[in-house]
Amino acid sequence: YRGKGTWPAKVTIVEYSDFQCPFCVCGAEVVEKIMKEYGKDVYFIYKHNPLGFHDRAEPAARAAEAAGLQGKFFPMHDKMFADLKNLTDANFEKWAGEIGLNVAKFKKDMNSDKVKAQVKADMKEAQQVGARGTPNFFVNGVPVRGALPFERFKPTIDAELKKANELIKKGTKLKDVYAEVMKEAGKPAPNFKLPSAPAAPKGPVKVADH
Repeated sequence: YRGKGTWPAKVTIVEYSDFQCPFCVCGAEVVEKIMKEYGKDVYFIYKHNPLGFHDRAEPAARAAEAAGLQGKFFPMHDKMFADLKNLTDANFEKWAGEIGLNVAKFKKDMNSDKVKAQVKADMKEAQQVGARGTPNFFVNGVPVRGALPFERFKPTIDAELKKANELIKKGTKLKDVYAEVMKEAGKPAPNFKLPSAPAAPKGPVKVADH
């Protein structure tokens, strides 16, 4: 229910996101454009990474999960991103009614152990894959970090599509493509060299105040 598009697909994009993060609003808009441009070739999965300094992000994640249990994850996702400065419990209930949820069930689910555990599990997974800030995207396992424009996603998606097409040509079934490419995920590319770190500062560093 947190997936968008047609499964299986040649390219799977997983996003770790936060409903109180303005950059994630841009991320959601880019996802819409990607889905429109690539159609059934791309499948999208939303995962929660509510950041500690956003006090309403974790309740919002639970509200989306509770809506998802009634098949309305993305309608709630859209409502929250459209009004991210007003993520109040009263609004969650109002939006639940507007998208046609059973509001009593929604309220109960939102505060259930099952939903709290799901959000926690996503947060733990985000840490494990190194998705610290939001939004954080993985295109068939390839990290694309931050609210980048569509043009920055396109080369990665195209390269992964090409890889998927080659696998299919060699006999991999479409439903097995993602598992196959994820075997390589996280491995450095051949001749992969990390840039050397800058020298450590010798004294206090003055940072311009924004």
